[in-house]
Amino acid sequence: MNNSDKDNNHKIISLGQIDIDPSKFNAEPDLDALPLLATQNLVLFPGVTIPISLVRISSQFTAQYALDSKNPIGIVCQRNPEDDAPTIESLYDYGTIADVIKIFDLPDGGHTAIIRARDKFHILDSAENNTAGGNALAAKVEIVKDVKPRRNDKDFVAVVQAIKNLTLRLLKDMDGRNFS
Repeated sequence: MNNSDKDNNHKIISLGQIDIDPSKFNAEPDLDALPLLATQNLVLFPGVTIPISLVRISSQFTAQYALDSKNPIGIVCQRNPEDDAPTIESLYDYGTIADVIKIFDLPDGGHTAIIRARDKFHILDSAENNTAGGNALAAKVEIVKDVKPRRNDKDFVAVVQAIKNLTLRLLKDMDGRNFS
């Protein structure tokens, strides 16, 4: 590899300005037929905005549908990351509703989408119809709301303390250090 090849491998590519105005992305999700984008090793939490690679044609199609229609989609992790053709049954039961803010076609031929996560959902069943069309996955889902514990909920406090103690014990066992 000569010096000019090394220089070409380290170029910075500007993607321009990305407008993340939440008011532009306020469409209600189609809970009877939410288009799904299956991820191999990604669990997304509400409130997070991140780039994700769109490797599969079905993922590119679903993301493009969401961008063009301004409709949210579901982001769900696969149980088996090696599965190249996931089905509803091969996905975890919970995911995150997200908006596709922008899609980039990269110089290497790849595609990346900037997505912003909103709410959590639970998959109830496969969708009868698919508003995104094509070979995209779609599911009937329900929104999952966070439940806050009651004030002075002794059971909640006990569970949190047990989780904390177990985590500290696991960390200590992992590398022999004390984190408390």
